[in-house]
Amino acid sequence: MITLRPDPISLQRAEQVAADKARRCAAIALTRTAVLAQKLLRDEMSSVLDRPTPFTLSGTVVRPALYRREPIAAAVVFKDWQARYMDDVVLGLRQRGLKRFELALQAAGTMPRGWVCVPAAQAPRDAFGNVPRGLIMQIISQIGTELTGGYQNRSRPVSKRVRNPDGTWRWVTQDSAASRRNKQRNGSFYAIQPGGDSKVPPGIYQRRASAHGSMTRMLFLFAPQAAYHQQIDLQRIGQEAMDRYYLREFEEALRK
Repeated sequence: MITLRPDPISLQRAEQVAADKARRCAAIALTRTAVLAQKLLRDEMSSVLDRPTPFTLSGTVVRPALYRREPIAAAVVFKDWQARYMDDVVLGLRQRGLKRFELALQAAGTMPRGWVCVPAAQAPRDAFGNVPRGLIMQIISQIGTELTGGYQNRSRPVSKRVRNPDGTWRWVTQDSAASRRNKQRNGSFYAIQPGGDSKVPPGIYQRRASAHGSMTRMLFLFAPQAAYHQQIDLQRIGQEAMDRYYLREFEEALRK
């Protein structure tokens, strides 16, 4: 009888090749599953968030898994710009950062610290549910002066030297021509701060002339800053993608 047995070296080589192929297939399957998880996340954002912009919906990128790197893992992450606000909106783990408009209002002393600016129901919106930038610039040009990066007030009040009847001189602050045209076209904006004697909610209001006199509407509400509640569970979406797609993608990779 002739007995043949596998050489231990060949067995070790076979195990090494099988393990290497398994790692390659796992990396491929994880990367493909991450792409599908990215789509699930995009669908979730579309249904949960209030009219998200294309910039927000396209704000994720897939980091592919590398089979030579430990641990083998793929990931769906937010891009740098979108992460500045989506970490707060999606995760809901901390207070959101103030927007430049809110920082401008605080710098001008219009809105106290510890408060945020929320668009009111009467505020105009664009197709994505955001207050138009032009309106924000109009508000800044009337309420603020030199405020913060990104907002430049080109209609600041100017000072004029006026002679008094007794022969002395005084400086009188007057609105610039641009500011007067702005008020004639868009009305006047004014702010009511929290904690005052006013019976109306704190915020920013617009007063405009109308056929029946004047009309006042609320554009922004001042509200105490609070932490967001979690809106999207990223861990749940990732686990759903693994349960639905990973084994299928792994077996497909093995067959190739």
